[in-house]
Amino acid sequence: MIGSCFLFLFAIVLMVIAISLASSGEQQRKKQEWEQEQKRRQQQQEEERRKNYNSYRQLVSQNWDKIEKFYSFVESKVSKLDKYGDENWGAFDRELWILLEKLASNDGRFISGIEFIKNWKRAEKRSEYFNAGPYHLLREHIRNEFKNRHDALKSNTQYLDNT
Repeated sequence: MIGSCFLFLFAIVLMVIAISLASSGEQQRKKQEWEQEQKRRQQQQEEERRKNYNSYRQLVSQNWDKIEKFYSFVESKVSKLDKYGDENWGAFDRELWILLEKLASNDGRFISGIEFIKNWKRAEKRSEYFNAGPYHLLREHIRNEFKNRHDALKSNTQYLDNT
């Protein structure tokens, strides 16, 4: 009787060990699958970033003349001081949206201005840099380049005013 109870308990212990080993193997497999999925997603995101960057560079080179015109006429709009003596950066943002919409329409990606802005804002809210696409990169490029040019022009003008 004691021997059969011992065998029964021994069988239960062996079953518990077998189950724990099987579940450990299952956990290992699930962990490997998850890691592979994460790696695949990272590769897709990197590929998307690369495509967007290449598209952005192509947009800049194809539309350089329009971008240069934008810089020159927006400079006069931004530099025009309001009643309080502040620069008009709102004009910059409005004109930038118009330029981007024009470039998108020339690129065959035309959507209405409202849709264009909604899609853009949605991508920014998600903070997914690569999902915003080449136009997001172009917008940031134009914004940074204009700010640098504007600051340089302003400092040169102030230098000339002080002499």
